[in-house]
Amino acid sequence: MKKAIIFDFFGVICSNINYFLADKYLGKDFDYEPFSKQIDLGKFTEEQFIGVVAEKAKQPIEHVLADMKNQILINGQVIELIKKARSKYKIGLLSDADATFLRKILNDHKLAGYFDRIAISSETGFLKPDERAFKFILNALDVEAGQAIFIDDRIANVEAARNLEIESILFRNMDDLLFLAEQLK
Repeated sequence: MKKAIIFDFFGVICSNINYFLADKYLGKDFDYEPFSKQIDLGKFTEEQFIGVVAEKAKQPIEHVLADMKNQILINGQVIELIKKARSKYKIGLLSDADATFLRKILNDHKLAGYFDRIAISSETGFLKPDERAFKFILNALDVEAGQAIFIDDRIANVEAARNLEIESILFRNMDDLLFLAEQLK
């Protein structure tokens, strides 16, 4: 029996902001991955990344920050699904991110209260698809792997969760969650 649903944040609940910024200001050839891992492990802040983007793009930091804030798009349909699911399931958030940045978004958009437990890589020290990231959130929610559903927009993360026997859904759009929405009616 399923007892918990675990959501990724960027790419599922919210748009992927940093990839947008890197592509727009630094070009498609810019290798964002080294920055991403450093940010997600808390070794490099989101604020520092914005500074690098602004400097390399020769743009005022205020312009880049404003552009970034305009790209924070919350998926209202996913939020409605979470609201409905809360009556039947524990809800977890498992995200690779700078905790200060992510918690600000959660608070600014009044989303933090929808989650029973939040695990952010810069706080836990574990990046998905590392199995320790999944085990951390499962432990925090007090559920076994087989009792959870995991939703993420990256195939590597979905496959890693499946390897731990967590039912997993690759999220591309709301059609991928239709069966879950039907179960919650």
